[in-house]
Amino acid sequence: MKRIFVVGCPRSGTTLAQSLISSHSDLVTLPETHFFDQVKPTGRLRGLLNLPSSEADRKLQRLAKRYGLERTRAFLPSLSIEHAVTRFVRLLDQYARFENCSGWLEKTPIHLHHVDVIQKTVPNPHFVHVLRYGEDTIASLFDVTQRNPEAWGGARHLEDCIGRWVDDVKLSLSYTNLSNHTIIRYSTMVEWPEMVCQEVWGFTGMPSENLKTDQFRDASKKAEPSKAPWQAVDQDVDQKQEKFQNVLTDKQRRKVLDRLEVEVRKEGIMSGETGLSRSVGKEA
Repeated sequence: MKRIFVVGCPRSGTTLAQSLISSHSDLVTLPETHFFDQVKPTGRLRGLLNLPSSEADRKLQRLAKRYGLERTRAFLPSLSIEHAVTRFVRLLDQYARFENCSGWLEKTPIHLHHVDVIQKTVPNPHFVHVLRYGEDTIASLFDVTQRNPEAWGGARHLEDCIGRWVDDVKLSLSYTNLSNHTIIRYSTMVEWPEMVCQEVWGFTGMPSENLKTDQFRDASKKAEPSKAPWQAVDQDVDQKQEKFQNVLTDKQRRKVLDRLEVEVRKEGIMSGETGLSRSVGKEA
């Protein structure tokens, strides 16, 4: 069974990556689960006993009900964090088999911060990290939290958005030496989507096949069933690049660029050839 996790900074293009990669006829996908962010113990006692949060079991119950799997066992409490993860993986494995597929793809950006736990508890995982220009990601994250604060735990300050992008990029780059991790660039994904799909499918051991528009649409619907997914993903490609100019003030743009310049110049963190800024350390 192929088990693929798409991770990265929020608003960096992880939804587009999910829709493209999971368009493979032998892969299934599902909406963001946030499972590994919710499975961690809440409270000192649960931590000492290695018990998952109660929300983790509720998540398992909802997944089982949604896909008609493990109806009885999913309602029983998990005995440990490892037990909860085993049940999570088993549910997704069963979902893939039910769809006659040999793999599944889960995309929750914040799972980037739980990679170490996933590697220890999920058999043979593959990680796809999505990186996007700092200007675009930061402006988009700032904008969406201002417009939809209730969905993001409150509106974010620009400094918080800058810090989140910097921290997440550093974390993604720290895994580049591991064979089960790969990095894809948003700009490359937009310009050469089929090439990116072929590379990722090969990386995960999936057979090559042509990227078909109808499969891409179907995968988008599975990823974001509560929205108009094709339209949302399509607009995301066109509009994020403009937000740096249209959403931020001159002063805010200068603040972002000054911080990016500091980070790009730091040796061993983000070299110019990494191409993570439109204005600083441009790609050759």
